[in-house]
Amino acid sequence: MTDRKSVFISYAHKDGLDFTRRLSYSLSMYMDVFWDRRLPAANYPRELEAQIEGRDYLLLVMTPFSIVSEWCQRELQHAESHGKGIVLARIFNGDGTTHPQWISKYTFGDFTEDFDAGFRRVSTMMLGQPLSSWEYLAESDDQIVIQSLRHGILPSAISKHIAEWLIVEKLWGYVETIADDFERAKEAKGAHVRIRRGQPRTARGVLISLGEVQKRFQELGYRNHVEVIGAMSFTAANAMEHLSQTPDDDNKEAGNTAFNLFTQVRGNMVNQSAKVLDADLARYGHEYLEFDLAEKLRELINMYARRSRYLY
Repeated sequence: MTDRKSVFISYAHKDGLDFTRRLSYSLSMYMDVFWDRRLPAANYPRELEAQIEGRDYLLLVMTPFSIVSEWCQRELQHAESHGKGIVLARIFNGDGTTHPQWISKYTFGDFTEDFDAGFRRVSTMMLGQPLSSWEYLAESDDQIVIQSLRHGILPSAISKHIAEWLIVEKLWGYVETIADDFERAKEAKGAHVRIRRGQPRTARGVLISLGEVQKRFQELGYRNHVEVIGAMSFTAANAMEHLSQTPDDDNKEAGNTAFNLFTQVRGNMVNQSAKVLDADLARYGHEYLEFDLAEKLRELINMYARRSRYLY
């Protein structure tokens, strides 16, 4: 037996299928969800009625077709007659997209501007707390949580935060290690050579410091090191420029940019390390960066989920 709440989603195939597919997937992380795509061939009306009777809630997706659909009205009435909780999802604006009697009688989640705002509303009504559609990813394995970044499932704020972290903590940390190793190698030979560098705390600061480090290696005549630092500078500058032009509500673009930055930083760690003969850096880039990224994503998912509940 499970104590998870359950919901039946009522919708119109003609204009609600894509939304319902997304909604059902997100809700299934927290509830037992049924929609008619899971229905086997059988006595169709009776099977639907039985599914409604076995659920705690009926969630009706309001669209121009669903509000006039005989099937949707029948499902709603059946849920009412069996004392089920009724929740509405509003996904379109404009005339003919809502049912005045329904919205005056039942509470609804407004998905018209922001899917996650609507999701927090319906989850509050059914589960008692404003959950985010993506926060379940904090419990997912490394590959799933990283792919959620790549495909724009996470809010752009998390993706932009990750990009800053990759540049400040990982990319700059990589460059500092190169400089430290270079200084130690020189000292072992009796020379005292210093690579000038600050302690940047922002991505913009990293770019400035990268320029100083690259200039110093150029003064010393270490061409391979100059190329390595130049590649890292280009990677950071390109990602920062792209993200600065990405709207805050464009989760997909921000996530894809952050993921590409991750792959480029990792690639530089693995491939460029050969130019400075640092096997440890190559191994770190290959074995540990992915783990660190997944852990950081989980931390940010939990942090932003708590923040969204507080703001809600």
